[in-house]
Amino acid sequence: MNTLVIALLLAADVGTASVEWKSIEVTSTPVGLLPDGGVKLDALAFKGAVELTSTAETFGGLSGLRMWNGKLYAVADKRGTLFRFAPTHDAKGNLTGVSGAEATSLDIGDAEALEFANGAMWVSNEDSTTISSFAVTKDQISSSATRAAMPTEGWNLARNKGFEAIAISKDCALMFSELSGMGFIGKPDAIFTAPPNLSALAWPPDFSPTDVHWVTPGKSALVVLRKFDGKAYGGIARVTMSGCSPKDFKLQVLTTWGEPVLVDNYEALVVVPGAKTDTLFVLSDDNFKSKGPQHTYLLEFSLAH
Repeated sequence: MNTLVIALLLAADVGTASVEWKSIEVTSTPVGLLPDGGVKLDALAFKGAVELTSTAETFGGLSGLRMWNGKLYAVADKRGTLFRFAPTHDAKGNLTGVSGAEATSLDIGDAEALEFANGAMWVSNEDSTTISSFAVTKDQISSSATRAAMPTEGWNLARNKGFEAIAISKDCALMFSELSGMGFIGKPDAIFTAPPNLSALAWPPDFSPTDVHWVTPGKSALVVLRKFDGKAYGGIARVTMSGCSPKDFKLQVLTTWGEPVLVDNYEALVVVPGAKTDTLFVLSDDNFKSKGPQHTYLLEFSLAH
């Protein structure tokens, strides 16, 4: 097992076999945050939103958002497809759409969380409670993966209750489950060896974390939240840590929202740090339209330090 962990953490160089991308057509339709044109959501300043649609059969169910080499990457939670596209902006810096959309099949099923760290692209499978590691170098992603099962003994992760959100750095990993928002906070190698029980974390009532991204690795992160009680709600929280254990974990809810603010099944978040403000992209999962009138929304916010 130790050999497997080392291979996962170090990630071998990408060889000649890298994923093959196929261009797809994605249409962007601007949508508002509020019916009255408002552009503030507590600490968040709205920078635009678009609904993404495509004739590509594989497009939809998007989760796990990251930015790598200037492009946004997301995985589909039904077919394990990886997508990438570049956000586009107007002269005022507001989000207007996406360009250069491409897709490639990872063939890993219910992909819910995505991370680029430690020389690899990491993808979690919620159903099987596994993590796949694809070696990366420059702008290439290996077409083959090393897959490892995370121990479920003591975690009680049922089918479709695996890790919905992951953030991995060299020294600390955050992993949150749909199982009442239970979380793992610890060293990356502990994910595969002898992890402790999941910790109950104090999320807002009935909200659960669906993606997490480091702002400062090992120190601070942002989390996107969702809630359903017949209606949909969204939220953003900040995590600060003085060390890599549950006792060092502090949570601050920055905002939560419901109608008439734009709501949907928000499942993905990426943070692009800046000198004075951070940029946040939030993405919703339309469940391939199988669970009612859901949409694929891409929202952009700025957050002052």
